[in-house]
Amino acid sequence: MLTDDARPAGIMSVPLSIPSLSASLCDTDMLPNSPDDAGVRLPQQDRARIDKLVDPDVRRRRLASAASVYRMFGDLLGTRPEAVSLAHSDQGAPYLSSMPGAGISISRSENWTATAYAQSGRVGIDIERDRVMEWRPMLSTICAPDEAAAFLAAAGQDGGLARRAFFRLWTAKEAVLKATQQGFGFGPRTIRLPISTLATDSSWRGTITIDDSAFALEILSMGELVVAVAWTPAP
Repeated sequence: MLTDDARPAGIMSVPLSIPSLSASLCDTDMLPNSPDDAGVRLPQQDRARIDKLVDPDVRRRRLASAASVYRMFGDLLGTRPEAVSLAHSDQGAPYLSSMPGAGISISRSENWTATAYAQSGRVGIDIERDRVMEWRPMLSTICAPDEAAAFLAAAGQDGGLARRAFFRLWTAKEAVLKATQQGFGFGPRTIRLPISTLATDSSWRGTITIDDSAFALEILSMGELVVAVAWTPAP
């Protein structure tokens, strides 16, 4: 694996404490406009899907994001980007067709793209760029009523700090949902988190249990980003 100093501009590692996990971030605004210019030849099906996007700015950013995904996984696996065997399940979950026992995950937020890799088990990563938005109506989507009330009480009235706490809550639940490989259909309200801690602390690491399955969960703040990574052993 490359050190941050040896990586292309815009790509950095995520300092995780969970053993056997690796994760990277990329600011795609720092990459060349074309994947070819970035030294990545995208698979034809990826390029064709992205070329259908109408908005040129969205298309350019998605092309850069796709190139960064192959570069980051190539870095994590110690191989060329073109050798990364990225595929997707019928549910949309990414996997490596040449490494069926490995777990991978991808997340995007505006100009940022993140990848996570585990040699075994299931992994989920989610990122959110801290930005001004009306987040309170979204609480009912991801929290049971008592959990939402507890979060609002613990997060306080400071607009910026409360919003940042919401992004920690959102990314944590999304990362766990990705690690279940069932996505939002699993139900974010079923995931119970340490609300008082997430509302006040900028980072957290621990274990949560869902249906007798244990998930290691780590939440970090990295500049303008909130990053959450969840992992559970293979069943």
